[in-house]
Amino acid sequence: MLQLICSNWSDMNDKKKEALMKKRILSFVIVAMLVITSSFAGSNILSASEKGNSARLSNKKITIVVGKKRTVKLLNAKSKVKWKIVKGKKLISIKKSGKYNNKLVIKAKKSGKAQVCAYYKSKTFKTYLTIKNKKLSVQNNSKPDKVQETTTAKNEKVTTEQPTTIAYKDKADITVSKVKNGISVTISNFTKDQINFDYSFGNLEKYSDGKWVKALPDNAQYINQEPLITLSYGQSHTFSISFGSQDYESWVLFDGTLENGKYRYTHKVTPVNGKAYEVCTEFDY
Repeated sequence: MLQLICSNWSDMNDKKKEALMKKRILSFVIVAMLVITSSFAGSNILSASEKGNSARLSNKKITIVVGKKRTVKLLNAKSKVKWKIVKGKKLISIKKSGKYNNKLVIKAKKSGKAQVCAYYKSKTFKTYLTIKNKKLSVQNNSKPDKVQETTTAKNEKVTTEQPTTIAYKDKADITVSKVKNGISVTISNFTKDQINFDYSFGNLEKYSDGKWVKALPDNAQYINQEPLITLSYGQSHTFSISFGSQDYESWVLFDGTLENGKYRYTHKVTPVNGKAYEVCTEFDY
């Protein structure tokens, strides 16, 4: 057989030999290109499949307002996921859910920076959180005449409508209402001057046996944020204080609970161009 092939090859002239070699080389090149193309295609399909099924976070950076909730998910998880607060444990609370604990509900408690991590198959997935305080609420029931812009302590612009007829008061107004585990305090300014105040706890008294007495024990701990709130004419701001828990912007920790009864709350206010004074109000708890 080999002798026959060699004999046939030797009997060919140079042109036939050249044509046959070209055909063989072309066939080899085509086969090689098909092999390379198919291998690349298989690799691309595999990598695309792996990418679509790989675990990843739904959010890596989140901004939350105090009191609000946000949900983070570890997508494509096929087994148990572990979550941990690695920064800002006092700022947020977390609750896990989902078949593999791949969902995390985050509730903001205090302003600041926090970080949570998901641990899955020896990998760590990080989510960074920014917690902000509630924005000032502006209340004004007067008929607008012109719009004036003022700047708060957070450098946020607050639009205030000035009434046509201005009736100034000597002091700021304060109202208190009962909320779960505490009270909600609203301070309003209808004076000529801007006023400043913060969330520092004031003085709480209870009406007992015909007189006002101290309502809280001596060992009560007062913990609060201290943003400087600035109010112009017609503006109001509300914040909450919790008793015995840490639910709101400020809280008072002590043994026991606040008893039902009649109370009086006093808060310090400082005019921008004047001396500080106290505003107080009575409420039922």
